[in-house]
Amino acid sequence: ALEEAIECATQGANVLIWSMEMGWFEVWTRIIVSLSGRQGVTTAEVNGEDMRAGFDAGAVRHGKLDPEFEQALQEFIGNVNNQIPGNITVRAVDDEDFTNRSLRQLEADILQTQADVVVLDPFYYLHYERNTSKTAGGDAAATSMKLRHLAGRTHTVIFAITQAEETKEKRDNDGNRELKLPDREDVKKTKQLLEDAYLLIAVDTDYKQGRGLIGLNKGRDGGEGEVAEILYIPQIGIVRELETGETAASQFDF
Repeated sequence: ALEEAIECATQGANVLIWSMEMGWFEVWTRIIVSLSGRQGVTTAEVNGEDMRAGFDAGAVRHGKLDPEFEQALQEFIGNVNNQIPGNITVRAVDDEDFTNRSLRQLEADILQTQADVVVLDPFYYLHYERNTSKTAGGDAAATSMKLRHLAGRTHTVIFAITQAEETKEKRDNDGNRELKLPDREDVKKTKQLLEDAYLLIAVDTDYKQGRGLIGLNKGRDGGEGEVAEILYIPQIGIVRELETGETAASQFDF
């Protein structure tokens, strides 16, 4: 979701991120590493191919970049605003003034930042609306329905992140976890979020394998069942779809 939000900003959108689980510096590090990977401040060998890559997230996070890369990071940060036509505003869990996480506050932030795209990470950490239905899960359901109305009223695209129910893992002969997209019925916390969503995008990633799957479990304009495999090496800013067709074939000597 963060990769999609960054992509929107690079196309000129104003992006508002409500990070209710991660701190500001962690989000900032991921944004910088992703942007530097898109630019290709360095290269990394992946499956025998040299690919554009970014700063090492762990080294940035712990202040352990080599002097050469530290200088490059400072220059990159100094020019980053010139590289993004849009804006990215982050409200993070460790912000002292981020105590109100209601939809009313979200709307105020949308209007203040003139946001086109909103990321709620995760949805279930919002301050839920009052449960007037007196039914189990009614507060989350009421919040989801009002969030849908808010998206329409403010003309924003909202990524509401939630989890899937955990299932038993399967592993191959090498001990690698089998990647599997969750099903629609596995959406956690509230089924109303599934009902209100325009798209349900399922993701499963494993950074140890450097792989991930992304697929569409619900699409009001079709596309359900479409699945793509992605390279997933976020620690150096590589999160992208695998090349297919002639582009992929050109990498091999037939």
